[in-house]
Amino acid sequence: MRSLLASHLRQLMPRIFFTGILLAVQATTIAFGQTSAPNGGKNLLPPPGSPAWRESVDVTVGEISFRVPKPYFRTEAHVGRATLVGMWALLPDFAPLSSDNFDSFDDNTPDSKVVSFALRYASRFRYPTPRDQLGDLVKRGVLVAHPMPGALGLARYPLKNPEGVDAGHDYFFGQYGPERTVLLDCTRDGVPPSPSCLAKVYLGGSAYLEYNFKTRQVQQWRNIDEKVRFLIESFKRQG
Repeated sequence: MRSLLASHLRQLMPRIFFTGILLAVQATTIAFGQTSAPNGGKNLLPPPGSPAWRESVDVTVGEISFRVPKPYFRTEAHVGRATLVGMWALLPDFAPLSSDNFDSFDDNTPDSKVVSFALRYASRFRYPTPRDQLGDLVKRGVLVAHPMPGALGLARYPLKNPEGVDAGHDYFFGQYGPERTVLLDCTRDGVPPSPSCLAKVYLGGSAYLEYNFKTRQVQQWRNIDEKVRFLIESFKRQG
């Protein structure tokens, strides 16, 4: 996690400091096997609102082109055509990395507020809607056909074989608005190393969105789904 943050910092810091900082990071990595502590690198970030934070990168996944602000990239910024574009943001308002929230992005505990999301390429996305994805899991005998009542507006679909390869997982299906549906694959709280929920959203053509968040944040599932979709939509290039 910290190595990703260090890589991300190197893209955003002013060019004049780049060489010295890179050498310092490399020296720390050799000595301790990891990059420097987040508190040590936080002050190297550009001030909030500075031009460095407003820089964006043009990237194309499948048939869809996006313009992504650099602070949202989880790894080195992609340019041009890509099969995977990893990003992250912080709950509750999907804030990007900044000097004010740097420490929070280094948190991988079960209570972490980080949401990771990615644009992905798939030559053929077989089940474009969450309802289709759910139907396939039921048809293949992974899940039971009839859900159990759940909280938070989610229906829970138990595993047909609780001791199988998916042991420790729960699947939740939810709907909000007239047509918006969500299928969450969640590892149970207490399952190491840090339980999380995964969802997939078909974007069209050969592109889809995948996002995950910690299982303990599942009460925010509507807010997360709505905001991550809105954010990706705002990144789309028009024309």
